[in-house]
Amino acid sequence: MAIRRVEVDNTIRKRCGELGLAEPTATAFIPTNLEQAPSVGDLVYEASTKTLRKLLRQASFAESPVEPAGASVSYLHEKAADWVAPTLFFVGSFLQQNPTILSIYVNILSNYIYDLFKGGVRVGKVKARLLIEDTPEKKLQLVEYEGDYRGIKELAKVVKELKK
Repeated sequence: MAIRRVEVDNTIRKRCGELGLAEPTATAFIPTNLEQAPSVGDLVYEASTKTLRKLLRQASFAESPVEPAGASVSYLHEKAADWVAPTLFFVGSFLQQNPTILSIYVNILSNYIYDLFKGGVRVGKVKARLLIEDTPEKKLQLVEYEGDYRGIKELAKVVKELKK
C-alpha cells in the first residue's frame, strides 16, 4: 500500500477555461485526459465515475460537473485487474465552508470499494486520486492511493493531516 502526497501546479481552472468547460465551484470529477484533450468531445472519465456520482448524489454530496449539461461523456473501461477511482477535485472555498467533505468522500469511497471486493472478486490494486485546492492561485495537494482495497481507509488519516 502506498499513499503519496505532493504539491502540483493548479492548472485545472485554466484548462477548463481553454476547453470552454464549467469552472468547478464545489467538487468535480476530473477527466483522465483533461491536460491532453484537444476538445470537450475528447474527454474521458474513469468507468467508476458513473457509480460514484450516483453514490455521492444519494449522500447529498455537492458536485459541480465540468462538462456541459447534456454533453456526451466517454468512459475508460480498462481490461486490467486494477480498480481505478476517478480523480476528484475539491475547490478551496467550498472546503472552507464544508470542512468535513473530504472525510465524507473518503468514507463513501472506502465503503463502496470494500463492499465491491469483500465478496471475493479478484482485484489487483485500487487506485484513487484527490486534488485539494487551498486557493485558486496556489498549488494543489495531490493525494494518491495505490494498494489493496482494504487499505483505502488509510486515506482518512492523510485527509485529517491536510486539515491541520
